[in-house]
Amino acid sequence: MPRSRRPNEPSTYETQPEIPSELNKRFSLIRAVVAERMTISDAARELGIARVNMQTLVHRAEAAIVTALEPRSTGPVPKPATEKKLEARVAQLEKDNAKLKKQLQAADDMMMAAGEIIRSLRGLPSTLSRTSSPRSKRSPRKPPSSDDDPERPTPESTLRHALKRLRTTCRDDVRTARLLGVSVKTLRRWLARLVDGAPLVKRRGGVMRSGSTASEACVRQTVRDLHGLPGAESLARSVVGVSRRRAAALKREVLAAMERERKAACAHVEVTEPGVVRGFDAMYVRDGYALHAADASVPYRTSLTYTWSYDAEHVAAVLDEDFHEHGAPLVLRDDRASCHTAPAVLSVLDQHGVVLLHGPAYYPSYYGQLERQNVEHRAWLAWLDDTGDDLQPELDRMKSAFNERWLRPTLGWRSAAQIWNARRPLDDERSSFLDDVRARADRLRARSVENRLAMRLAIEQALTQRGYLRITPGRMALCE
Repeated sequence: MPRSRRPNEPSTYETQPEIPSELNKRFSLIRAVVAERMTISDAARELGIARVNMQTLVHRAEAAIVTALEPRSTGPVPKPATEKKLEARVAQLEKDNAKLKKQLQAADDMMMAAGEIIRSLRGLPSTLSRTSSPRSKRSPRKPPSSDDDPERPTPESTLRHALKRLRTTCRDDVRTARLLGVSVKTLRRWLARLVDGAPLVKRRGGVMRSGSTASEACVRQTVRDLHGLPGAESLARSVVGVSRRRAAALKREVLAAMERERKAACAHVEVTEPGVVRGFDAMYVRDGYALHAADASVPYRTSLTYTWSYDAEHVAAVLDEDFHEHGAPLVLRDDRASCHTAPAVLSVLDQHGVVLLHGPAYYPSYYGQLERQNVEHRAWLAWLDDTGDDLQPELDRMKSAFNERWLRPTLGWRSAAQIWNARRPLDDERSSFLDDVRARADRLRARSVENRLAMRLAIEQALTQRGYLRITPGRMALCE
């Protein structure tokens, strides 16, 4: 007795197949051969094919009948192993695809949160939505008003919101920190402040608190007593109640005050008229020397000559040419180089009626004006190519630029050449000035004053008496 069919079990009944008309004759002949009503040879002759081909068709039909009649297990037809493997592969790919979509969405959220955090840290406004794009079909969002949104988002609130969203998306601190472009310690510090409700971003550095009045006065006095040599850490450890940062600020204040006091105590030497005093010095350049002569009242270079040797012959030639071209001064200020006191140089000075002035020994600041100008000369020559042979054309261009094109604030925004060209001649006073200097120097020598010191004091007194030299306390630059 056949078993009853299970629920949802498909029926095994097969309907009669429909035979196409072109195969109807061949199907009838094969069925006749199988039923042994006709031989294979007669069927092949009837169809007009070879007997072997007809026999093959009959064998295929018999094999199909045998396969259909074989017993098989009940239930649905089992799937082939290849089909099962393909279905399992498709299921795994669908699962991986869903996981990748989820990760991609999480990465988008992380990038958006990171962008909001970075914009908040830089103080930039929040990103606009797509409705603000001119190509968007939706109507643009109205700007929030103070009535509709009383609590506008601040950079702090935006940073908090973005960090919360980022933490819900990614739990890995290292990945999150790398995405934000900060260290892991910074990220964990932000998270701790987020949990505590404290501000995420604080002002860098500590808070400098002032100490007591007595402690700060002690720090100031220590800086003065030690001439500003100890550092801020040493000052903080020397006085109780003053932090290192506050000690550094106090030291800066005291050093500035000490420098102002030093400058206020210094005497300012000012030559009141151009053409009265001229300075002379030499500067070493490539394979030679630049002999430099300039006025002491205004920064006007009268000579800037290149020579291969720094000796009395070249110094005398440069000074003689300088005096003929620009007029001889009353006083020539030289350093203590041996070539400056050679007979050839002294002969040129006597010929033009110029008094030689030497500064104190080991006192370079006495010639500080020319040294300051030499700094400008070296800065100019530093831009030159070392392959050139003759420096004199470049020295001429440099002298013309400094004299005529540099407008200086100490000259009322005029050039040195403008002041120099407006000077008055001094030849009428030369003989009386020389007699006065010699008489004063003789009186000083009679008091056992050293010869160079006597000449220096005599020149200073003669210039001061005539109003050409003014010595006042305070700070005022001779030339800038």
